Amino acid sequence: MCAARCLPLLALLPAACASIRAPAGFLDHLSYASMKEGPSFKREHLEPKADPSKYVKVKIEPVDLSFLDDKSQAKLSRQEKDRLRASFEAALKAQLGEKHRVLDAGENPDEETLVITPALIYLRSPHRALNALTTLALFLPVTFGAAAFEAKMRAGPAGKDMAQVAEQRCSWGDDLKTFLVGPFTKFSQIEVVFRKWALHLKEFVEKDRAGASG
Repeated sequence: MCAARCLPLLALLPAACASIRAPAGFLDHLSYASMKEGPSFKREHLEPKADPSKYVKVKIEPVDLSFLDDKSQAKLSRQEKDRLRASFEAALKAQLGEKHRVLDAGENPDEETLVITPALIYLRSPHRALNALTTLALFLPVTFGAAAFEAKMRAGPAGKDMAQVAEQRCSWGDDLKTFLVGPFTKFSQIEVVFRKWALHLKEFVEKDRAGASG
């Protein structure tokens, strides 16, 4: 409905919701056991003495979609998966490319490169028809786009994993456009989540940990 009616409702909603999702198997068992809530993600772990901020290059490996839950797999066409993979990769490259040289797909990582491998494990679009009905009746959509991911980071061409992060997040009131338009489109709110993750991953990678033990 009109912005004047939605603005008071928007003010009552948090900017986003982040939570923990059950492990999908993309990361190894020990990684899941060592992850805790951190300043960037609901679950994160950094190996002792590891310092992602020292790398001047970054390589984003293709987003792995093979760990998506069955319902997500069933609801997405091949073209939609390609779109979501490309959208997430673009968001990651845009954020991390601000201070790093992002390697192209054909370039091999060297010792100055941080390699990031992300996986999407859950995707849900808003229930658009239900949102249309509740917006007509209550001036408020009731379902929102959500996604979950896991990612691991390693150093150079063959380094062992130095960090892992994971989170489930939904998007409902990140901004007025997302609130007004997002509930009636299939992927716009999910792509807002991608941009949030990219920003938080940049913060995780660039954080000054001088003097920290891990």
